[in-house]
Amino acid sequence: RLKASAYGAMFLPGKDVFRLSGDVQASVRASTRSDLHSHHDQTPAQARIIEDMWEAAQRARAKIRKQWSDFSGQPPVIAKRRYFDVMTDRWVEEPVMVQLDEQPFGRGAVRECFRMKQVQLYVEPDENKEEDKKVKAPFSFFTVARGLMELKHSERRTIWVAKRSILDFKRRILHRKGCEADCVYQTMAKHYAEMFNREVHRCSYETGMGRCGAHDIDFLLTHVVELPDGYTYGAESFVIGDYEKHNTNGGFTMGARTTPQAFSYFTFIRSNRRLMIVDIQGVGDLFTDPVIHFLPSHFTGSVAHV
Repeated sequence: RLKASAYGAMFLPGKDVFRLSGDVQASVRASTRSDLHSHHDQTPAQARIIEDMWEAAQRARAKIRKQWSDFSGQPPVIAKRRYFDVMTDRWVEEPVMVQLDEQPFGRGAVRECFRMKQVQLYVEPDENKEEDKKVKAPFSFFTVARGLMELKHSERRTIWVAKRSILDFKRRILHRKGCEADCVYQTMAKHYAEMFNREVHRCSYETGMGRCGAHDIDFLLTHVVELPDGYTYGAESFVIGDYEKHNTNGGFTMGARTTPQAFSYFTFIRSNRRLMIVDIQGVGDLFTDPVIHFLPSHFTGSVAHV
């Protein structure tokens, strides 16, 4: 459909242009399920695992739908997404389109959390295409239009959690620095988690004693979203599951799991006793929102030195 606007004729796809018919959707679902059961060499145990995975995926999709069901978004805006590259020790910035919920869905003593939709606008140019070589701007009118259309598809959107400080949110410079510090710390924690996993695998292979109960762990990647008005949020993916806390930043441990405690100790030894990552919490073996203790004389502000 063409719609006249202040900028001339603008192409707006009809609501059913990019939607599969009900018959086609049913056919895709049926063929997918038949593929899951079509392997005759599967053992009963393997078939049960595949069926459990299918049912878990369906439950996760239903939970995502429920999370978006009462989303009441503010007007979409073009913002800056900034994330920290631990390998180069620098910040990387790119444009995104975001839409924040009107009201927070969670509130603690220090921060409140909003659901957020996010669409990437910058597309890496293909050097093999002549038309891409001519692109100077990081995004165009068409990428913005595509972003607006993508925001409507809630079922397939990652649920982002946008966090802000309750007290310091309006102190823009101070709040931005706080969001950036949280992002750096979590990126550092992820970097140490990768080293921890490699060390567990190495010891398991070289000693022949197995993993001794240690799990592979990971931390959510976080980034900073800066809106056009200068307000900032810390953003990370929403994780569905039972949230657990394993230790605190005051020396207390909780629960029966030993992998989180081993990781905290590993960070202390691996950093030559310069830091320790604590306050381990999250869903399963996927952690978030850690705290890093530094000795004052060893904190340089640069990840490359720690």
